[in-house]
Amino acid sequence: MKKFSVALAALLLTLTVASSPVLAAEGDNGQPETYIETIADTGIQSSAEAFTEETIAETAAAETAGTETAAEDRTMTGAETSESTETDGPSLNVTVENTAAAQTAADVTDTIREDLEAQAQAELFERMNADEVFFKQSARGKCTLASAAMIMRRAAMMAGDEAWDEITESSLGSVAWRGGVGIGWSFTYHGITMVHDYVSSVDEIIALLEAHPEGIVAYDSHMPHAVALTDYDAETGIFYCSDPSETYPGGRYNITQSMISIEDVDVVWYCE
Repeated sequence: MKKFSVALAALLLTLTVASSPVLAAEGDNGQPETYIETIADTGIQSSAEAFTEETIAETAAAETAGTETAAEDRTMTGAETSESTETDGPSLNVTVENTAAAQTAADVTDTIREDLEAQAQAELFERMNADEVFFKQSARGKCTLASAAMIMRRAAMMAGDEAWDEITESSLGSVAWRGGVGIGWSFTYHGITMVHDYVSSVDEIIALLEAHPEGIVAYDSHMPHAVALTDYDAETGIFYCSDPSETYPGGRYNITQSMISIEDVDVVWYCE
């Protein structure tokens, strides 16, 4: 641009000088001075044309160079952006991989915890249903008391009470038995409270067993007789119990092997 300005100033100066008035006099060669002026004008015009073409070429070259520089700048910027992106890419991948690994570790931990809990529940279920948990009533009419003691034993085991076997018909009878009347409607022993209620359907009994995995005392008031109703298997539809009567098997078994029928149960006791 500076070259263009200087050249343009020189051209204007030349044009100014050339355009000054010239006297029409003969020269040494016999030609009028106007001829010399004409030559000079022609030379000036040629110089101007040449200058114009040169200037256009220089300007075009400069513009081209500027365009190329801008393009290089954009290319460089793009390359830097690409490099930045490429640099960020692996970091992002590492973050994603770390997150995935952490999630996998958490899933494994949850799975192990669930397995351990399931194993612990299975072991507890086995202990609660062991033969030594159940026993026979000591005398006629004590079926409710013996059944209540067996259910309270299971509740104590679920609570982690290692002294669950201290709950017996005799020990429970000291607070739950009313001489000449029978078992009370509600009582508390060994930190466990048991209450009385009525049922009118098998569905109610199933709901109670779901809410009380330790089991309930199921009583048929028409028989009359009570059993320790331990659980219900929804897949097979079987109710399990332990009948305290001496005439029936010991341990836990299908209620169909006991003295009562599940459909005839109308009174229950369960732990709060």
